[in-house]
Amino acid sequence: MTASHISRDLAYGPDPLHRLDLYRPHGAVRAAIVDIHGGGWWTGDKAHEVGLASALVRAGYLVAVPNYRLADGAARLNLYPTQVDDISSVLAWLYASDIDFDRAHVATVGSSSGGNLAAEVAIRHGLPAVAWSGLFDLDGFVTDHPDTVPRRLDVDPQAGPTEIDQTGANDQ
Repeated sequence: MTASHISRDLAYGPDPLHRLDLYRPHGAVRAAIVDIHGGGWWTGDKAHEVGLASALVRAGYLVAVPNYRLADGAARLNLYPTQVDDISSVLAWLYASDIDFDRAHVATVGSSSGGNLAAEVAIRHGLPAVAWSGLFDLDGFVTDHPDTVPRRLDVDPQAGPTEIDQTGANDQ
């Protein structure tokens, strides 16, 4: 099964970053999956999810791959939970659309910060999720670690999540 149609940069909200790519399979749609990119909250792009989205659409799923507002700690813009709200808006957009899919069968998937978003949005909306290496309780971590000093990793904005050097202690 191959994608019969990929619609790019569909607006799901008012912000310029509220854009998603929608992968539609040939034939009957099994369910819908929101595939959320990682990137440490401050970087990343939906273009990094083409491989996974393509595999899911070949399996018969409708796949929405959104961009979302990225955090800018220095400017104190788009801080958490902005991204959770953005992905919730993706779900609202999907449910309100005239796209033919079974609205009772929607799931989220993501890795790294996308994994955290997949888990948090799934919990918020009662959906199944797959989260690869996402921190499940970001609010709890921030509360339990008030002395944590945020630092920005300078990475190539075109780098995929697996190309980012994320060395350091696992303090969970």
